[in-house]
Amino acid sequence: MTHDQIINSFIDKIITLEKRLGSNANFLFYQPVEFNKNDIISLQKLAKHMANFVGLSKLVFTITIATQKKNTAGHIESSGDDVFIEIDPNVIKSKDAILCVLAHEISHEILSRNNIQDGLNAIPEIRRYENEVLTDITAIYMGFGKQVLNGCKIVINTANSHYQAGYGYISREQFAFIYLIISNMRKIDKNVYMHNINHDAKETIESVLCKNNDYFTSKLHDISYNEKIEK
Repeated sequence: MTHDQIINSFIDKIITLEKRLGSNANFLFYQPVEFNKNDIISLQKLAKHMANFVGLSKLVFTITIATQKKNTAGHIESSGDDVFIEIDPNVIKSKDAILCVLAHEISHEILSRNNIQDGLNAIPEIRRYENEVLTDITAIYMGFGKQVLNGCKIVINTANSHYQAGYGYISREQFAFIYLIISNMRKIDKNVYMHNINHDAKETIESVLCKNNDYFTSKLHDISYNEKIEK
């Protein structure tokens, strides 16, 4: 897909979310509670806090640490109000990664409970990918954008080495583009959407702003400007 096709795909997904979840969307950014990344009960409380933020307050969470298949950081299943989330051991090494992965898994639950899917006419592999991308976008749309940007690409330090890990189905640059589109759509000031963003994510946001400035101009909220475009 070309750059423009990818952008159009993202915007189509945002429009779908606006139509289906707009009345329930939180225009605030999530503020995480303090948690112990090595304590399961603390992680369950964190997941509950995040779920409450997006209106899933009735759910009861069980978190387990379990090795996932390649290129998978977590997994979610639910039965009624009981929700079971598995997190890969590598994720637990970073608080930012934990928040990012939980945001993604909880967003799966949001889409499932609202019966929102994408790529219904595509082959199974493409349909799965499109729905994973939709899930990443949903996490940003529902207020977890800062957690996603801070945790989608991190360096994990171990006793003997360090390595880079990525979470999510799109790049940090693409996450930043979506984050900026939604922030601009909601008229959120730059000093607000840049607050509590780590250094690497800030650099990515500034780069995306520079390269795609036409998408984020405040003129798009000006009715007379839109009338000129239409003419």
